[in-house]
Order: sequence, then C-alpha cells, then structure tokens
Amino acid sequence: MDGKKVYRSSGSRSVRGSSRASHRRRRLLCLLLFLLVLCGFLVMRAPLTRLAEWEGRLREAERRLEEERAVTRSLEERLSAAREPYHLELRARELGYVRPGEVPLVVEERKR
Repeated sequence: MDGKKVYRSSGSRSVRGSSRASHRRRRLLCLLLFLLVLCGFLVMRAPLTRLAEWEGRLREAERRLEEERAVTRSLEERLSAAREPYHLELRARELGYVRPGEVPLVVEERKR
C-alpha cells in the first residue's frame, strides 16, 4: 500500500457480530414459534377430529329424530280420525254391533 495504514476499529466487528447474533436470535425465535404452532396443532388435532365426528353423529341423530317426528304426527292424525264418532260407528258395525232398536241383517254368500 502507499504507506498508509488502515486500522479497523474494534466497533465494526462488534456491530457486525451483534448483527449476526440478532439474526441468529430471530431465526431461533422463528423456529421456536414454528415448533410451538406445530405442537399446538398436534395437541388440538385429536379433540378437533372427535368434535367433527360427534357433529356428524349429531346431524344423523337429528335427521332420524325428524323422521320419527313425522311418523308420530302421521300416527296422531290417524288416531284422531279413528276417534271421531263416524269412524267409531263404522268400526263397531264391522264388528257386528248395532244401535239399540236396529235389527242386524247378515248376508252370507253361497259357495258354488
């Protein structure tokens, strides 16, 4: 060189060194954060899977319940109709009952 001495200050190394340390800390922090999120996902996966399974079962049970309610409504309507006097009288006459004062007539078919 042309006789000039170049001196490096010890501060330039420490600035560069602290920059590297800061970069390492950031990378380590990012890695730890990633591992924490991954662990959280792994811990929550089983309960979330069970929750989805139970929701499916619940939907199926609600569907079957609605079907059974429809059957119940139908049966209640038939029961209500069967309790009406007109239907009661028809059923009684099918069984051979008559009103007081009426004469029952039985018609039999001949066998050929």
